[in-house]
Amino acid sequence: MRRSVRALDWLMTLTLGALWVGTLVLIPIGYLALTGRGPITLAVTLDPPYTVELPDGRRIEVVDESTATLANFTAGDEHKFFTKDDVPTVHTSMKLDRVDTDARALVVAWIAGFLGLAWFGWVNLQRVVRAARDDRPFDPRNPVRLRCLAGIALAAPLLSWAMNGTIDRALDTDPPSHMAMRGPGWWFSLTVGLGLLALAQVFAEGARLRELEETTV
Repeated sequence: MRRSVRALDWLMTLTLGALWVGTLVLIPIGYLALTGRGPITLAVTLDPPYTVELPDGRRIEVVDESTATLANFTAGDEHKFFTKDDVPTVHTSMKLDRVDTDARALVVAWIAGFLGLAWFGWVNLQRVVRAARDDRPFDPRNPVRLRCLAGIALAAPLLSWAMNGTIDRALDTDPPSHMAMRGPGWWFSLTVGLGLLALAQVFAEGARLRELEETTV
């Protein structure tokens, strides 16, 4: 048990260092980006209509989400690349324009929000570890802390979806595009969140039994 706690302490120290480095790096970058003095590059997916020109002169004209036409392909050659109903999706990166202040503000605000959630999660986890190190693993506050961590894990995909949606509305690009930045997957977040909820229930039951034992004695 002691060895496990020491290993977790070491891991928490590394995580704290990473959070501090990330915070100290992102603060000046966020300020420069918010004021238009620094670049913000986003991963995006192009929205139709658009044209993809290949180096050999072939051209793919995407009309809408379900229709694409091919130019300068030899007869039958197109089937080597696309099925009948296959419309290619173009993933690329895009730098926000300096005058696109609303999109820049949203990006910085979301980054700050995720960074704040990371600090909130670390503080709660650190308090759980500290209680275990002080031989108080069934501190009645630990289940609440673990449920907070579970809430963060379960909310992460929803927050990523909301971030993409709000930034999409603010983007002013030509050709039109939408965010393609991905957060943790639903299944991963669900597994971690439910695992933390189960662990919180174990701690809550342990705290109840300990309180009952102390009351009986």
